[in-house]
Amino acid sequence: MQPHYPKASIQQREQGTVVLNVLVDPRGAVKSVDYDAKARTTTSASLTGEASDAAFKWHSNSALQNGKPIESYARVPVKFSISPI
Repeated sequence: MQPHYPKASIQQREQGTVVLNVLVDPRGAVKSVDYDAKARTTTSASLTGEASDAAFKWHSNSALQNGKPIESYARVPVKFSISPI
């Protein structure tokens, strides 16, 4: 599930990367999402919100420990880029 690129953000030429810290439960469901303010390349609240909203719809393979699924964090960069016309 790709995040929606807000029309207002496109019109304002907001671009950049939002870096998410995603907590994945043992079943692969997203349990929580936070963003890394130091690693991002955009300050757009709209882009950060869209990336976070999309992340809650993701499903992932869980990390394994001793062959068993465990809760773990994944660091996910989400890039928003306006293609030239």
